[in-house]
Amino acid sequence: MTRARSPAEEFTRVVRTVMMADAVEYTRLMQLDEAGTVKRWQAFVDHLVDQLLPGSGGSLVKSLGDGLKIELRDPRAAVRVALAMQEAIAQTHAGMAHEYRLWLRIGIHVSPMIAGRHDVYGHGLNLAARLLTLAGAGEIVVSAEVRDRLTPDIDGDLEERVAPGDLGHVVSGLLEDGGPRVVVLVDAVAAAHQ
Repeated sequence: MTRARSPAEEFTRVVRTVMMADAVEYTRLMQLDEAGTVKRWQAFVDHLVDQLLPGSGGSLVKSLGDGLKIELRDPRAAVRVALAMQEAIAQTHAGMAHEYRLWLRIGIHVSPMIAGRHDVYGHGLNLAARLLTLAGAGEIVVSAEVRDRLTPDIDGDLEERVAPGDLGHVVSGLLEDGGPRVVVLVDAVAAAHQ
């Protein structure tokens, strides 16, 4: 007989960086070429799990069709993985007609969470999901909390602009010359409550 676990044994409070990612216009891509889209997406997810996450302190927590929930211990590692994900997905559609290309949008936030046996929980997940919705194709949107841990790594000019829907201001810049755009939502907590 299995003994019941106490609530204290079920989860642990931790500070983690959570990354939410999804494929832009996945439904349209599935209508155009279902088998090809699934094949390219699965190859991308395999590359993420086998090549990008090992050594980064991260893991794929959940995959739901075209959506991914990834947890990492370090925000800098999270942004490095996000940039590598954008580069890898771009390579999957090199030479393809524009209408068949896969594009990612990514949201990243760091905060205290509850780590369960099979998932992570907490307000930080909701915020990362909200940041994801603010990202355009090929963009990585990070919270100010993540930005504060990245600033020395940003290579490029930062510019402030108003976020969609008057959610606050964002700071944008390029990480690595010519790479994906990283957008920082300065007042991410307020944005999550909108």
